[in-house]
Amino acid sequence: MGQNELVQSQRRMMTQDTNALVHRKLERILRILEDQRLHSITEMVERVHLSAEQVAFLFRFLAAYSFIRYNEQDETAIISTELLALK
Repeated sequence: MGQNELVQSQRRMMTQDTNALVHRKLERILRILEDQRLHSITEMVERVHLSAEQVAFLFRFLAAYSFIRYNEQDETAIISTELLALK
């Protein structure tokens, strides 16, 4: 295996690891939100071990697909009733 192929292989593995980590963090956030209560970014930082910026990014992502309602001003989120109805 040449140097270029080795680098490409390592990048693929890193991407797969990153995707798996993001998936686990999203699942964890949604499980926390299942209690149908308002949760803050600060709380999520402590519970899922991500930075505030990362949690805010994931909140915006989930809100874009209507999985949650996210108030950027208050930095709080709650699960959407539509998502709960799918369970």
